[in-house]
Amino acid sequence: MMDNLKNITKNLGIEEKVYFVGYLSGNEVQKMYKAADVAVFPSTYEPFRNCCIRSNASEKSRLLYQM
Repeated sequence: MMDNLKNITKNLGIEEKVYFVGYLSGNEVQKMYKAADVAVFPSTYEPFRNCCIRSNASEKSRLLYQM
């Protein structure tokens, strides 16, 4: 999945603007939300959408889709 998403950003010419960060600790997550313009959450399994709930504090746009 990660390789496919990276290829998509490359094909769109936005690879320099998109960061795939992987796991982050609690403090790192909040810093990343505050620095981001948009948060994207592709997920194969996220029953409660916890990442979206946490990102609400940053008041950023969010994009979700089930893979």
